[in-house]
Amino acid sequence: MILKVLGHEVKIVITDATSGHLSYLYDRIKGISQIELYGYLPIEKFVKLLSKAHILLFPSRYESFGRVVLNALACGVIPVAFNVRGFVRDAILKTKLSYYVVDYPSLTAFIIKILELYKL
Repeated sequence: MILKVLGHEVKIVITDATSGHLSYLYDRIKGISQIELYGYLPIEKFVKLLSKAHILLFPSRYESFGRVVLNALACGVIPVAFNVRGFVRDAILKTKLSYYVVDYPSLTAFIIKILELYKL
């Protein structure tokens, strides 16, 4: 849906997308030209890829330490995340970036935040 709204200028990159409980989904979307799928990346490659991003979509239901979000913040990338226990609730909600944290499982609110950032 987001790709239809935003058009061809948007590229979505998904990391660690070769296994796990969402592998069926990755098999369905790997032919879409605007989506790039990567397996596990060493931290150096992950940070290099992340540094080119504008938004980190973090639809996790649980994140204890928040390493991915910390890396995004270090690269100047704004995370859009669900309000879940762990790093998001303990750190992000205490900053101005709390505006981009939405209640789980409101996918509509999640998409609205992405579109707001895109318009910037």
